[in-house]
Amino acid sequence: MIKMDTVQMSDLKNLNSMEVKIKKLEMQLSDALNKKHHYQNLFEKSPTMIYVTDRLGHFITINQAGVKLMGYDSEEEIIGKRIQDIFFKDHHDFQKFEILMMEQGTVRKFQTQIKHKKGDLLDVILTGFIRAKITGKSEGYEGYVTEITEQKQTEKKLQIKSDLLTTLMDNIPDTIYFKDQESRFTMINKAQAKLFGLNNAYEALGNTDFHYFNKTHAQDAYEDEQKILASGIPVVDKVEKYKEANGDFRWLSSTKVPIYNKEGVANGIVGISRDITEHKRAENAYR
Repeated sequence: MIKMDTVQMSDLKNLNSMEVKIKKLEMQLSDALNKKHHYQNLFEKSPTMIYVTDRLGHFITINQAGVKLMGYDSEEEIIGKRIQDIFFKDHHDFQKFEILMMEQGTVRKFQTQIKHKKGDLLDVILTGFIRAKITGKSEGYEGYVTEITEQKQTEKKLQIKSDLLTTLMDNIPDTIYFKDQESRFTMINKAQAKLFGLNNAYEALGNTDFHYFNKTHAQDAYEDEQKILASGIPVVDKVEKYKEANGDFRWLSSTKVPIYNKEGVANGIVGISRDITEHKRAENAYR
């Protein structure tokens, strides 16, 4: 009787232990399913393109953001296509991507162009990772894509504006200069650099009029500029007279206006000055 009770007690302990293990496994499975559901929701609802390929680079899944970005009607139209046929504008880009992936196991912020279904090229930043088995053997790629076409177009427009400004700055005979709130030069054109006796316009950056003009002229200019910054009222066609190092006098007609930041605060000035020395000398001679 005692032996039978001992056996029953042992079986009961084993049964309880199994029930605990089963409950633990059920909890782990439930947790895994919840995580899978969570990640599936992220995958489908993400506004960023997410993709997964096999080891040969064929798409095996892609989210709706990716389908929409590339102009397709459904995921099925993309599944089976090769990543190199869609993601890269040319074979050289794909080679770079593959080399980086093999060397690092991941590629981040790789700028390239992907092909829209209609044939247009979209500027994107591509991030990719190697999907690996426990053994470490590659199963393919996964990652996400961020479109930057609008950003690139904006950059091109800004570059065109910058080129136009540079062309104007470098060829106009009048001196042009930009200053910060402390009246320090942040940019000058070639004519201004020549007036200062500089070989390169960048040499003036951070300096003030006190580095190049006599103290009286520099102080007057500084006070004018601080008033402009405080009041927002520009100075237009002000005749300025200064003495050169050789003792000769020169006259300038200067216009200075405030520069505003996006908050509407004056944080600098831009000025343009025209040398009117010959005109003033002729005027004085006539008198």
